[in-house]
Amino acid sequence: MNGTCDLSVFVATCDEDVVGFGEFEADGHIGAVYVHHEYQGQGVASLLLERIEQEAERRKVARLFTEASITALSFFQKRGFVVMKV
Repeated sequence: MNGTCDLSVFVATCDEDVVGFGEFEADGHIGAVYVHHEYQGQGVASLLLERIEQEAERRKVARLFTEASITALSFFQKRGFVVMKV
């Protein structure tokens, strides 16, 4: 690591409670997309990923990638991500 960190964190809230977050690094790496279990299946992760994609486009990042958990794999695949290695 070169001593600098370019990490953007997007936070989803509902009635002032944090219900999820997404991390995006300048190289296109999605560090995490997390949604509280009580808010899963309600589109929170999709909104977070959409915001990450907007930021990537703004920064002219050509490729997004992540190390998805087994639980999150189908979420990313449904949104166009391709499995490179299992």
